[in-house]
Amino acid sequence: MPPMGSLHAGTVSYLTRLLTRSVGDQALVSVHHQVVFDEYSEPEPDVALLRWLRWLSLICCWT
Repeated sequence: MPPMGSLHAGTVSYLTRLLTRSVGDQALVSVHHQVVFDEYSEPEPDVALLRWLRWLSLICCWT
């Protein structure tokens, strides 16, 4: 995969800030992390908006 250009990086940063301010504590803004749907699907989106309960259940499984 080619390196991220400055326009892409700036857009991801701006979107991350906008979403974080918009959702507050209602959701988690995840940037460049895997999102596990099942054992065959683990995309790595630039930005993902995750529900807190799903995120917390994943952490519980790791410990």
